[in-house]
Amino acid sequence: MAILRRGAAAVLAIVAVGVVVALQQGAGGGEPVGVAGTPADVVSTIERFQTALAGRDYQTICDRLYSLHAREAAGGDNCPSVLAQSASSFRDPRVTITGLAVSGDGAIVSVRASTASQRPAPDTIRLIREGGHFRIDSAGAASRSGR
Repeated sequence: MAILRRGAAAVLAIVAVGVVVALQQGAGGGEPVGVAGTPADVVSTIERFQTALAGRDYQTICDRLYSLHAREAAGGDNCPSVLAQSASSFRDPRVTITGLAVSGDGAIVSVRASTASQRPAPDTIRLIREGGHFRIDSAGAASRSGR
């Protein structure tokens, strides 16, 4: 079970690092044009995530941006230290948002992610509405399977 949790934490950390650059590339670092309502809420979650990740504020990521499920998958109470350890070797993360679909209390964000040592690869981030806000719930294969 601990190995599974570390694997899930690594996937979430990879997505976390990847999303940092996504909005800068997709919107030139400015406000998204023509986005309002629920899609804007999803983008806002990604922006807050980007800010926290850039500042290595893993506590905020775990407490305010991850869903309860994602936090548990990333080590529960140890989530901030697990993320810090998982993300410590990432250099020059790059992500391009290639799609966004919102349906009710869920959202799927398609991305192309890479680091300095990896070629771009497609990935998927799943967000759910929890406590009135969109939160990152899963990434990678877990997102495609519905959790």
